[in-house]
Amino acid sequence: MVGKTEAFGLVAASGLPPRRALAALPDAKGGIAAWVLGLGDSKDAFALATAAEKLPAGTYRLGEVPEFCGGAHAALAWLMGGYGFHRYKKKPARSARLVTPPGVDGAEISRIAENIFLARDSGQHAGQ
Repeated sequence: MVGKTEAFGLVAASGLPPRRALAALPDAKGGIAAWVLGLGDSKDAFALATAAEKLPAGTYRLGEVPEFCGGAHAALAWLMGGYGFHRYKKKPARSARLVTPPGVDGAEISRIAENIFLARDSGQHAGQ
């Protein structure tokens, strides 16, 4: 198991800026035990959108998440990270999935995200 201090060191060693750095934490067998998303000094409630965009296919569960970007914020950010305008091309399958955090109404978050996507899509072709 990798401790918090070692995880921060791995993010720093990745060479990516601390904000939005995504680093894999190795397990004892050389596989991936977990992923860490560096936030830097950011207080962005939708920081996890970056993870949804970049993580490989799989099902993910939140570990330690700061309060400002956990719970419902995390679930909505994850969905927002997977948004794409697909009116003129086939919509790709979502490959990185998030287990709904405890205490979050997944159906409500899905409805909110779908309405945001509808508004975005309407704006995409409003000038046509």
